[in-house]
Amino acid sequence: MNKTSIIIVFCATFSICHAQFVGDKPLADITVDYIQIEEVSRMLSSKSFIEVDYGQNIKLLDRNERIKDQNGSDIEFNSMIDALNFLSKYGYEFLTIIPISDPALPRVRYILKRKTSK
Repeated sequence: MNKTSIIIVFCATFSICHAQFVGDKPLADITVDYIQIEEVSRMLSSKSFIEVDYGQNIKLLDRNERIKDQNGSDIEFNSMIDALNFLSKYGYEFLTIIPISDPALPRVRYILKRKTSK
């Protein structure tokens, strides 16, 4: 592999793995076996945000569990499939869903598992 290819691969990997955060922790540094994600829809928009629970301390009404970019802005996803594909790049795969039957706010939580290396 020539030097240019190595530099391109390194830069692409660095920008993907170190540009997203959950709270103040880089997403690439979250190495737990299981995470839970939940979609937070935007009013009057087809896009949504994703909240990640990996066992961190989450404060009520605090948005620090949302996936953010390097500027601290919430990342918008087109759908839950978009979010699942995004998290797959970080080593997670879909395991199951948990429906939350709250009459005021019905929703679904997705459980993801760290992929096992073969």
